[in-house]
Amino acid sequence: MSHTIPGYLTSAELRSKARAKLGQTTQPDARDVHATEAMGVLYELAAAPDTAADALALLHELQVHQVELELLAEAQVAIRAQLEADLARQQQLYDCAPVGYFTLDAQGHLMELNLTGAQQLGVDREAVLGQRLDDQLSPMDGATLRALLARISGGDATQAATHLTLAGGVHGSRRVCASAQVDSQAGQILLTFTNWPSP
Repeated sequence: MSHTIPGYLTSAELRSKARAKLGQTTQPDARDVHATEAMGVLYELAAAPDTAADALALLHELQVHQVELELLAEAQVAIRAQLEADLARQQQLYDCAPVGYFTLDAQGHLMELNLTGAQQLGVDREAVLGQRLDDQLSPMDGATLRALLARISGGDATQAATHLTLAGGVHGSRRVCASAQVDSQAGQILLTFTNWPSP
């Protein structure tokens, strides 16, 4: 049964590529010959007339399998490099977005925030992780945010929004639209701060 290796080759394609690669050399290299005692025994059997045919067939099959494993390892390295590049790009997009992104636990503690969110609050991102987000706001705006989060956490709405005034950040005091929704799978609240247009 043929199955697909994610992002690379089907097992049939892998076998074909391995056979082709193996066929490029007429003599196995020392690494293949002396890798294990079993391989040494196979070569001895291949030299004996009575066992040569079976031993050579098995030896060839083992060589093909070894090349398949090498090709799989190469594919895994390539896939990992691609995934790491994609992750770095997504992280850059997250951090540089023009919107403040916040991930809160059910009690309103900051689990994650992007660079824009930290700039909007006027804080160092690492320093506020684990703190309550409403502590970063004025008492009035903190109460407004708590009411928003309670509405979401209590299941009264799947999404909710309100307006807040932020005093911090590189641009000084600003009005933002705070939108929240629950990530039920992670048990967290996803919050965004979008700049409110000036009148």
